[in-house]
Amino acid sequence: MDREEHKKQVRQDNKRRFGMLVVGVVVAAMLGLVCYYTMEGQAKEPDLVAVAVKGYLSVEQQQGLTERLQEYTAKSGRAGGIALQVFEFPVDGTENPQTFELLSELAGCISTGKTDLVLIEWYVYDLIKGAGLFEDLSKRYPDDPAVTDGYLYRMEDTGFMQGGQMQDMPDLYLALRSSRSENMNKNSKAMEKYSYMQELLDQIVRGG
Repeated sequence: MDREEHKKQVRQDNKRRFGMLVVGVVVAAMLGLVCYYTMEGQAKEPDLVAVAVKGYLSVEQQQGLTERLQEYTAKSGRAGGIALQVFEFPVDGTENPQTFELLSELAGCISTGKTDLVLIEWYVYDLIKGAGLFEDLSKRYPDDPAVTDGYLYRMEDTGFMQGGQMQDMPDLYLALRSSRSENMNKNSKAMEKYSYMQELLDQIVRGG
């Protein structure tokens, strides 16, 4: 197989895998709805913030992000606290089948409302942006230059990223799950959590 035929085959494989990703999102959404309904009456679990990066996020970096998020949420009085769900994508990109497995898992996590707030590198966003998962932040923060591609908020210059524990972090953006997701379970707990995550996003954007 020559180089052009190989490139054509890779593109075809990627389209097929993206189609599988969409199917995976639907299946994950159905499972997520079951999970939400069976959690009624159980002890409050931590609110999840997803982190999606290319390569590796060290234990120290994960701890730094968790502690900083906890600083921002400490005054809210909301039970359960904050926990991270980390998605580490292979550095060899779409040629690695694990990339599409992680994309499916991440998309399902977002579309079902398991997580409403995502810290994401541009590389991962570029792979998943076509799935319609994120809220349009250009309407929430009009004329804010940190809004990128309409759906991301650049974290680099925010107070959130300042301080020793945040050194050597990847170049992260914040994204909010779309409130128009048809797959989201819209019970009172889910809506309350989404509202809380919106407030957390606003607080990070304001700088504390």
